This record gives sequence, structure tokens and C-alpha cells, in this order.
Amino acid sequence: DSDKVFVWNTETFRTEQVLENKGWGQVTCLAWAYAESPAREAITVLCVGSVVGSLSIFIMDSRSVKPFAERGTMTQLFTPNDTVENVAFDKINGRLVASSHSGAVKMYHIEAAAGLVRFIWEAPSNRPGIPTSVIFYGARSQNLLSFGLEDGVARCQDAANGDILWSNELASGIGSVALLSDQTAVIVNNLNNSNFDVYQPPDMSPVQSLAIGDSTTTLRYFIKQCKFIEGSKLSICGSHTNKVYIFDVANNYVLQTLTSSDKGWFIPSP
Repeated sequence: DSDKVFVWNTETFRTEQVLENKGWGQVTCLAWAYAESPAREAITVLCVGSVVGSLSIFIMDSRSVKPFAERGTMTQLFTPNDTVENVAFDKINGRLVASSHSGAVKMYHIEAAAGLVRFIWEAPSNRPGIPTSVIFYGARSQNLLSFGLEDGVARCQDAANGDILWSNELASGIGSVALLSDQTAVIVNNLNNSNFDVYQPPDMSPVQSLAIGDSTTTLRYFIKQCKFIEGSKLSICGSHTNKVYIFDVANNYVLQTLTSSDKGWFIPSP
């Protein structure tokens, strides 16, 4: 909730750097992006979305003591009163998509070496639900999936121009979404019962429900995150208790439950 991003070393478990900008107000989302420099060197970029509708880009510098250059470049994607809800990067085509609190979706091409984004298209905010998740979809990332927080609608757009290809209403409002690496399944946080539901794209037919719903009604509407373990059909799901669940999605059972020693922990993101 602060105007800071903490960069941690996963081997030493220490903070390597703190990126901050008082203009952010609040950091709402993060995404990695990758590109090549004119000298064909690999460039890694950290994208930071904010509550004031801006996107900041920080270029990783492996030759420096700190991971990132101290000053990033900031672009105003949406109006200052329209929060950046989600950003996603298309590794194949070098594109970055962003969704806003008002329901707008904008596509950019990322110029990583310069720390800039170039506008491609915009889909206006004509949907009733906040697009809480946006995901590139298809063998060549030719499509874009977005999921509505309140209306529970999954929408597929042409990533080249934003044209709507199809839409399907799911069983509930959608808190978060993860796409299996082979793109044969998506898992969503069901905000009606707090479970995680599995659907099969592109028709979004329901497959199963992973039941870890919280009994306390007031907790059902807090968003929980889920992720597929890369290259497998195992998913990691957060909870409103002090537990993280590892599911075997193919066989619909809890493979393992990780429990924090602190019973008061709220673990929305695994």
C-alpha cells in the first residue's frame, strides 16, 4: 500500500534495493518484460503499475551494485483517477497490455532499451466489470483474455486490434485467474464461495471446483491468488487462513497443505 517496491534476493532473503516514487501513491501491480538492445544484449525490465494510472519502467543493470537503475521512466497510461489494475507482457511480440479500474484495456509495444511504451490500441471502458486479470492467449499470443471482477465474464479479444471474438459468463465474480502453461485450463478464484474453479478454454466449459472456501461469509469476497506450477497440472492457492494449498488439478485433490506458524496470517497470494 506504500509507494515502494522491494527487490529481494531469493538466495540470501535480504532486500537488495527499494524502488520508490511518491507520485505512485500506491503500487497496484508488477510485471516482468524482456527485449534485446541494439547490440542484441538481453534486457530485463520491471514494470510497475500505480493507483494514479501510471506505469513506471525500471531496466535491470547486471553491472551495477544494485539490480536496477535508481530512476525509472514513467508513462501515464490512464487518467490519474483510474487505477492500473493489471499488466501482462507478451514475450513473443514484445507487447504490454494494461487494464484499468474503469474497465479500459490498452495495448502497447514496449521499447525496453529506452524504457518507453508505444501505444497500439485501446478498448474503451464499456464493460460493467473491472478486468481484474488480462492474459495473452494462443500459440502466437494472438488473443487476449480478460476476466470481470463483478460480472464474472470471460472475454476474448483479438490482440492485434482489440476486437471482441467471444465472451462467456462464468459461475461467479472473478477474483484472480491463472492459465496453465499448455493453455488447456484456467483456474479462477470464485468470489461467491471462495473456492477455485477450473475451466477449459476456449469455450470456458466448467471442469471442476477446488473446494477450500472459507466458512466466514465476510471473507469470501476477499481476492485470493492462484498459480500453476510451471510445466505441471499442480496449482498453488492462497487462503484467508494461515494455509497455502497445493492442488493436483488433474485428479482434483489436495496434494499438500502448507501451514504458517502464525494462525493470524492472511495469505491471499501464494
